[in-house]
Amino acid sequence: MMRRSVLFLIAMVVAATGCDSDKVLAGRRILEKDPAKAIQLFSQAAQERASCFECLAYLGYALERTGDLVGAADAYVQAAAMPDVLARPEPVRQRLLGVYESLYNQADEAGRPALAAKAAELEATLKVARPWANLQLEEAWRKQMKNAAANGDDAAVRDLAARIQGLYLPGERKQQAAADATDAMRTVFIKRAEQVLGGEAGSALAAADRLDPKTGEIVLSHQFNIPSAVADPRFDPRSEGFEAAARTEACLPLRAQLAEVVEALAPHLGLKNVTPEGLDRVFATLYSSAQAGISLYGGDKRPNPVGLPYLCRVRMSFSGFATELFRFSE
Repeated sequence: MMRRSVLFLIAMVVAATGCDSDKVLAGRRILEKDPAKAIQLFSQAAQERASCFECLAYLGYALERTGDLVGAADAYVQAAAMPDVLARPEPVRQRLLGVYESLYNQADEAGRPALAAKAAELEATLKVARPWANLQLEEAWRKQMKNAAANGDDAAVRDLAARIQGLYLPGERKQQAAADATDAMRTVFIKRAEQVLGGEAGSALAAADRLDPKTGEIVLSHQFNIPSAVADPRFDPRSEGFEAAARTEACLPLRAQLAEVVEALAPHLGLKNVTPEGLDRVFATLYSSAQAGISLYGGDKRPNPVGLPYLCRVRMSFSGFATELFRFSE
């Protein structure tokens, strides 16, 4: 029913404009019974008058009817390129999009990307509700982006991320694609950080006891000797605030150690957005996993702690540490 309506609309315009009307009208009359002959007539009309929009519109439809989707696409593309397409009611671009989808479904994996790219442009122009081509490109490019991340190819990840954001997609799909792009760039960053760990920067950190080369962990460590309650009432072992005061005194210096480690890694990892506020956020994450206590004994029954060393230590896998540093990357 839809196709007959399209033919009727085209026929009305042809009759009104007289564009190669004899051959176009003749082809239209025999299209149902002799589509091959109709194609000849429409082709001749198109050759005789290159600017004949109706000739190409009918030719595309006739070729589509006979199953020549490649030929139909070519005719529709030519018609869609004419200025007339914007002022005419014939849905040439819509039919072209449908032909592209049929060709896509018939194509092998190698031929599909080019068809999807052509159809994607049409979908954006027409603002269709079901952008199948854009969704196909998004899926393909997201896979490529994931592979690029696994290979550490930062440039490819960023290029694919930008291409995905340029697609005609629902907002939620773009948001998910942006999140995937962030994950991919984080993967690349961590791989680069692990390579740095095996070089001079890693050796320097190990020499400063900030890296355990056996476990590949970043180590931040500090201890202090507990003063007497007379010298500092916060450290009265009978006080409820004793543990909190001791932990704070031992752990806060780790913030400065963190800054030193980040400063040492920054030129190797391209960290350009390191701020005190950002370091505070990283430190808050590390602090939550810090182990702290009097390092010489354990158990609930302890002697007078005055003078004993109270230790605070953070150990984090380098990949986990690199994940925290990713916030400082470009």
